[in-house]
Amino acid sequence: MLNKLKTCPERCLVRSLLVVLSVIRNPETRSFFRLVLEGAGHRVIDSPGYTQALSLLSNGLGPDLLLVESAPADPTETQQYLQLMKSAPKNRICLIMGISEQGLRKEASELGIKYVLTKPLTRGDIETLLGELNPASVNGTHGDLVFPSAETLKSKRSIAADMPASLQLEELGDGRFFLAASPQMLDIHRQVKLLADVDVTVLILGESGTGKEVIAHLIHKHSRRSRNKFLNVNCAALPTDLLESELFGHQQGAFTGAVKDRAGKFEQANRGTLLLDEIGEMSAQMQAKLLHVLQDGQFTRLGGQECTKVDVRVLAATNVHMDSALLGRPSAKTFTTA
Repeated sequence: MLNKLKTCPERCLVRSLLVVLSVIRNPETRSFFRLVLEGAGHRVIDSPGYTQALSLLSNGLGPDLLLVESAPADPTETQQYLQLMKSAPKNRICLIMGISEQGLRKEASELGIKYVLTKPLTRGDIETLLGELNPASVNGTHGDLVFPSAETLKSKRSIAADMPASLQLEELGDGRFFLAASPQMLDIHRQVKLLADVDVTVLILGESGTGKEVIAHLIHKHSRRSRNKFLNVNCAALPTDLLESELFGHQQGAFTGAVKDRAGKFEQANRGTLLLDEIGEMSAQMQAKLLHVLQDGQFTRLGGQECTKVDVRVLAATNVHMDSALLGRPSAKTFTTA
């Protein structure tokens, strides 16, 4: 949990800074919660729906408070709603419902949910909820506030200083999301926005599992090519001959099994974006052919004679340490995922 300090001349009151995941569709209710929570210094992440919230929780987001609007009228969403309510600690879930939905209190009780708020809401309702989640530390029966140690104060100031001024949550389709909740990830988001409309090749570096493909999708989303295709090729999954056919296509009879002409990923992604994942595993022979495409946008299908010209933005990703793997400097723009 992240913490914020509020000091006074004689005593110190330590209050926890909460990270709140909000799944509230009513815009007025959502805005009111954000106003009160952010006014108190807490961090709010708005999720557009149950599916997106479940994805965030399953990918490591652990909010201190999960705000969930009452059960959906659409039966197809009921299962997602129930799954979401079971996906977080019950003492950290708050159900928000209308006056006509009092029957949900029994359902909430059966699910073990402690906090239920009824609309219309007041600032006092939210402040009472926060007080129960985040009580002040009290010493003895006289109500004297606890003095935190010097080490605790130093640690809490450091954490508070590292908190970003805002959070970024973007839906990328197919269950993918980009969440920036740290200064490092916010910096990557800034770099993406800068690079997106500069139509250059980008090399994305990072260890396995750090979200390089997500970054590629984010670049495509913010680029002028976003209305066209985004295709992905794993260069490590195919041997050189098959990779050449996959990228550039082939003519009928080019090899055994080539019973008809086939367009490769470069042709399929024309006017769009092509991600070459694990490009560090590509053979030197294929690198030479790829360089020709990057330079003039032309290639020849496997077994073909005529050149094909395409307009494709190429993104590449690898977990290889490029400084030690390459003798020369890469010509692509690069940044590292965190």
